[in-house]
Amino acid sequence: MPDPIDFHLKSAPLDDPYELRGVRPDLLEDWDRHVIVDEIHDGDRVPASIEALYQDDGAFRPEVEAAFIRERDWGASAVAERLAFHLGLRGYQHVQAARVACDYNRFRGWSVPEAGHLGRRALFPPASELLSPEAGEHALATCFDPILAAIMARCEEAFDGGPVIDSRLTRITVHTYDERAGEGHRRPKTSLIFTPFEYHEYARLPASIYPPVFPDRLAEFTADRALAYRMALLLEKNYLPVAVNSPYFLPLGGAEMRLQVWCFLRNLEQVVARIGSAAEVARFQPLWALLAQVDTPWIGRQLHTDDQARLTELCAWVQTNHLEAVERYRYSAYRPNAIEVEVRKDVVYAGSWQTLSDGREAYVPEEGGLRHDEIDRVALVLATGIREYLTKDQPEKRAGAPQ
Repeated sequence: MPDPIDFHLKSAPLDDPYELRGVRPDLLEDWDRHVIVDEIHDGDRVPASIEALYQDDGAFRPEVEAAFIRERDWGASAVAERLAFHLGLRGYQHVQAARVACDYNRFRGWSVPEAGHLGRRALFPPASELLSPEAGEHALATCFDPILAAIMARCEEAFDGGPVIDSRLTRITVHTYDERAGEGHRRPKTSLIFTPFEYHEYARLPASIYPPVFPDRLAEFTADRALAYRMALLLEKNYLPVAVNSPYFLPLGGAEMRLQVWCFLRNLEQVVARIGSAAEVARFQPLWALLAQVDTPWIGRQLHTDDQARLTELCAWVQTNHLEAVERYRYSAYRPNAIEVEVRKDVVYAGSWQTLSDGREAYVPEEGGLRHDEIDRVALVLATGIREYLTKDQPEKRAGAPQ
C-alpha cells in the first residue's frame, strides 16, 4: 500500500482534478460503473497561478502551510484505495487540489468569518482573506469548477443513459477527522454521515437554499439507511466504534447533499418526459439547465420573468404528480446513495498534537506513519458492509417495494 502522493504541500497544476487512481486492472464485480469511492480532502496541490497563497520567494505563506496541515484529511486516500480494492473496483477518485486552496465539500463562493466550520464556503481563511475578488474567482474556476464538471460526468457514467431512479449510484466519500475538537470527548474511530443538520433539527431546509421544486423531505437522508446501518453493524461487530450522524452532520452545501438535489432534479426531468404532456415537456425544458446549478445557494438568483413563471408551474406540477415525481424516488431501492465515511486520523496515521505556526493546535502525522494493517482492516469491514447491502439488502428491498 503506497503512502499519499506527498507529505508536503506542493505547487503543481491540477492536470487531472478528479483523478482516477487505479488499484487493479481486473474488475471483480459488475457494479464498478455505478459504485464510486472517492476522497476530496486529501489533495496536496496548489496551482502556482493562485499567487496570493505564496510568498515573494515562491514558498507558501506560513499561515497557508499551517492551514494545510490542520485541514487535510490525512490518510483518506489510503483508506479509499483499500476500500476500492476490497470492492473490486478499478480504482478510487482523488481530488488533487489541497483543501486549503479550495474546499469542494462546500457551496461555491466565499466564507464570512461568522459562518463556522459547517457553514463556510469553498474559499475560507486564510485563502478567503488573502485573495482579491478577482483572484478568488480564479481560484474557484481553477479548482472548484473542474472538479464539479468531472464528478457530474462520473455520475452520468453511472446512470448509463438510464433512469436515475434505477441507477444504483452509490458514492462513498472517505474522510478522516480529528480524535477530538477543542476539549470535547474523544470521538469514535469511525462515523457515517448522511443527513444535514438543518433537516435533523427542524425537519426542513432553510428557505431558498436549493431550488423550491426540491422537496425538503428528501433531505432526511442522502443514502439508504439500510446501507448506513449495515456498515455500522459490521463496524461495531469488528470492534470499530461508530457514530451515526455524529459528532456533526452534513454541511448544508456539502457534496453529498448537493448530489442528492442534482440527482432528484435529473430524475424529475425524466419523469416529466415520461408522463408529462408534450406541451409540459416543451414548457419546462428551459428550466433544467438552470435548476442543475445547485453548487451555489438558490437565494439571490435573479430569474427572467418567463423562467419564474415556468418554475411556479413546475412546482404545481410536482404537487399534482407527487407520487411519481417525489414518492417513487424517495422509496426507490435503487435511488442514488451518497454517504460520508469518517475514520479517525490517529487510527490511520501515527502522529501527535502540536501547536502550529499560527498558534492553533492540530494533529500532525509522522512522515511514513501510515498504519497499514489498521487501514486495511477498516476498509475490509466497510467493503463487506457495502457488498452485503448491494447483493442482499438492495435487491430484497427492490423485490418487496410497493408497485
